[in-house]
Amino acid sequence: MAQGRMSFRTDSEIKKQAELIAGELGTNTSAILNMFLHAFVRNRGIPFDVSLTETYEERKQLNKTLDERQSMMDEGNEQNFTSHEDAKELLGI
Repeated sequence: MAQGRMSFRTDSEIKKQAELIAGELGTNTSAILNMFLHAFVRNRGIPFDVSLTETYEERKQLNKTLDERQSMMDEGNEQNFTSHEDAKELLGI
């Protein structure tokens, strides 16, 4: 089979980490990217889930609520959320 060449840019730190992990697996990033491309073609799409957990409006409301809670904390009120999940639960999201 004829070989084609691909070239793309990525963050240098991601590249370094990917090379280290590939090496630990006994392979290289070229082989890893080829595996991804084969799975991409076989699945006719990205071979893993790519999704948002909230809608834009839910995220906007959540951020507004978190900003309000931060203001309360800044004013000395210690009642606060410990996570996004706490805020989402209160908002019914």
